[in-house]
Amino acid sequence: MDRRFRVALWCFALIANTLSAAADDHPPAKGHSRAMVSGEVTAVRWVKGEGYRASVKVLYVYYGPEALKESGIFDFTGDGGSAGNLAIPLLKVGERGIWLMATDQNTDTLRVVHRYRKDHTPNYERRLEWAAELERLSKLDVPKRLKSAKELCGHKTPEIAQLGVEVLFGAKPDDAKLAGVPEFLKELPKNRNVTSSALISADRLFIERDRLTVELNGKQWLDSEPRRELIGRLAEPLAEADAAEVAHHLFFLKPGLKIGKVEATALLVKIATDPRQSKEVRRIVVEKVQDRAASTGHQPD
Repeated sequence: MDRRFRVALWCFALIANTLSAAADDHPPAKGHSRAMVSGEVTAVRWVKGEGYRASVKVLYVYYGPEALKESGIFDFTGDGGSAGNLAIPLLKVGERGIWLMATDQNTDTLRVVHRYRKDHTPNYERRLEWAAELERLSKLDVPKRLKSAKELCGHKTPEIAQLGVEVLFGAKPDDAKLAGVPEFLKELPKNRNVTSSALISADRLFIERDRLTVELNGKQWLDSEPRRELIGRLAEPLAEADAAEVAHHLFFLKPGLKIGKVEATALLVKIATDPRQSKEVRRIVVEKVQDRAASTGHQPD
């Protein structure tokens, strides 16, 4: 599963219900199906049959049992091999980060599903801001949370704007209806207060929604005029913070996800050569595409 969808699904599970703020190797869930903490690696050792295990001292609990501060957590790590949920490269003593955890249904314990590492995650400071926002949302009642999520779709920080969209998509149907979420999402392509990063998140989630809904045959959003309008907006003047997100999204549009006759390449070229775009935005888009092409061996469709 794509990393972005894995994190989005984790967010869905955390914020879909009204939340309360509330050892052994894996800390017990104790009523929490999800947890998010900041921490510091205190030891890394080889465990026969398992590989390298990093012990992490929990410095702050954004969401989850406060007992994590005492029990700590651990994470599997390594320098290569199949990534999966493995932290690559090897975690080092003293390294700090944010760890996302979910309940293992077989053992009712919390296990790491993703992490953001201070020394390896681009724009890590924005992730700290994202984590604080997620904590704030988790403490709101459902109506206030959904109202706040709509406002976040216009946030200048891409990760927070995308979080706003994820919260709306993750709402329970009855809650969403009462808060006017379906209407808000329907009008997203026309909403000038919504950022490009939020639109990208909505595009991914509309596609995923259709893919998981058999009666939609995975194509309702793909073939729609609102989607063409949404993608067209990505070529409008961009904020510098959104430029990398837009380039990434357009670069990885698969052949089956093209919008009519407008291909990703044409849109990327349009952005990179548009005099309305700032020089910094154009530079970011060109460099992002070059970096991705070099790392994947693929050119944009």
